[in-house]
Amino acid sequence: MLVTDWAEIKDLHTFHKVAATHEDAVRIVMQRTSVDMSMVPEDTSFTTYLIDLVRQGAAWGRSAIGLDRWMPLTTTCRSTL
Repeated sequence: MLVTDWAEIKDLHTFHKVAATHEDAVRIVMQRTSVDMSMVPEDTSFTTYLIDLVRQGAAWGRSAIGLDRWMPLTTTCRSTL
């Protein structure tokens, strides 16, 4: 499992300025890296944006990520908060 530095996904937008929005930062991370977990326990926006991107049919690499792979994970993450 690959975990981000503290708030690094959000920093792609707010600090590094390489993503137009926080949602765009999540899209970039999911398409270009192998990050499995966002390291910010009090901010659930990563999970929210990831679910939205999956529902939109966002493609990661060569294939689209299906709800069957990500929904159990995101549901578990939300239920632990």
